[in-house]
Amino acid sequence: MEEYLSHYLLMVPYVLVLFLLVRFELSREPSAISNPEKVVVASCGAVLGVCFTVGCVESAAVDLVVVPLNVFLLAKFRRLRQRHRLTLWESPLSVYWLIGTTLMIPLVVGFRVCNGWLIQPTDLGFGIAG
Repeated sequence: MEEYLSHYLLMVPYVLVLFLLVRFELSREPSAISNPEKVVVASCGAVLGVCFTVGCVESAAVDLVVVPLNVFLLAKFRRLRQRHRLTLWESPLSVYWLIGTTLMIPLVVGFRVCNGWLIQPTDLGFGIAG
């Protein structure tokens, strides 16, 4: 399959499925987690944000779809949290997703502002240009 199309077929559904899991988590009973677990969740969320960033900027323009979609999903998440009256750390998967998504958006936008809207990392000398 053509590489750029595969990024759209992977990233967009992944973002939606991950948000669907977050939505399911918000509708279940809250669970308390310990401080070491919070560190693990936050660290994994940061790794998710970096992976999201690489997955978005590595293809031609998938981030032009994923970033607005994630901004929309962040707004939906805020309303869901308010409706269920949950504090942030009562839903570990939601925190993981929130950290990853919140980190990904400025990283992608920063990359695009600094390097151009349609440039790829291979054009800048990263990876192997085919």
